[in-house]
Amino acid sequence: MHFLTFDTNIYRELGIAFNNNTNFDYLLNFLEKSHYELILQDVVLKELLDYFENDYLKKLMYDHKSVYDRFKTNPYVNNIENINSSELEEKAIIKFRDKLKSTCWKIQATDYIKPELLIDFSISNKRESKKDNTRDFIIWNNLINLASQYPNDKIIFISRDKIFTENIFFKNMLKVYNIKNIIVIESIPKYLSDYGLQVGFLNKEIVLNSIDESIIKTNLLKSINDFPSYVSDYYIENKSPKNISFEILDIQIYEYYTYSEDKSDVTLISSFLVKIKAIYDKETRVDLNDYPNHYPKNYKPEEIKHRIDNENRAVYENYVLCMFQGKIDLKSERIINQNFDDFIPDWNVEKK
Repeated sequence: MHFLTFDTNIYRELGIAFNNNTNFDYLLNFLEKSHYELILQDVVLKELLDYFENDYLKKLMYDHKSVYDRFKTNPYVNNIENINSSELEEKAIIKFRDKLKSTCWKIQATDYIKPELLIDFSISNKRESKKDNTRDFIIWNNLINLASQYPNDKIIFISRDKIFTENIFFKNMLKVYNIKNIIVIESIPKYLSDYGLQVGFLNKEIVLNSIDESIIKTNLLKSINDFPSYVSDYYIENKSPKNISFEILDIQIYEYYTYSEDKSDVTLISSFLVKIKAIYDKETRVDLNDYPNHYPKNYKPEEIKHRIDNENRAVYENYVLCMFQGKIDLKSERIINQNFDDFIPDWNVEKK
């Protein structure tokens, strides 16, 4: 039996409409077939609700009000409808919370935490890290309680936060409580790759060679005007300049897994880290140095990603995460119909 639970960063990675995410959809189908259970920790639920309300909804309502005010002051167009933002927010929060609860088996309530244990962790954490990792400690303590409750089952925790695999205090807690059934995995695709359908002939090289670089380039060029907004905040609200050059510098396999309902029709889900360099026409409307940009120009050359060059041009140079869906012919042992699915810009991860 597997009991899965996610860190907050995994839910945020899935996006607000997490139930429409391909990886999440395949995961739920896999869990249902395997009779495994997804558990949502209450601390993660509260963090997600706080993020949804304060970082997502409030910005959304602010953007609507800004557009409404601009329409209102324009005498040549009809004004758009105003909204009751408080009522909309309240309903949206309820729907979001209900959707989170509906996709899991149960909400795990945070158990009693011994004050002396929390004090010991705080002292240890101060030596190891400058961050306040109290919420991580609460999550880890809940995992240990869950593992103690189900000692014969695997407790799978999916998180990209390395504290759960590297923190010395957390490792010692496993020894003190004699816990051997907690497994930390970095992503949903990694979990499905490790525990889902295994296709023997597949490896990273074969998956990497199955994609066509020209297909990646064609699809990224469709969104070429979006990239300058990652270079300078000025382009969040202003039209991007003309793109004058685009090149793919590197492609690396990131993750892949296979999925099948009946082992006859096998789907391959794969993602690739694609490093691109896009240069845009000289900006003549403003001096971009007067506007914030995400990467200061005093970085060392090897650290520079997005930048404004000495000709006042936006330069996007970074990895994007490109996702593909394909099919596998088990008889001929080959990958067929690899199709570009989507991409995530500004993807910063450790390269494998």
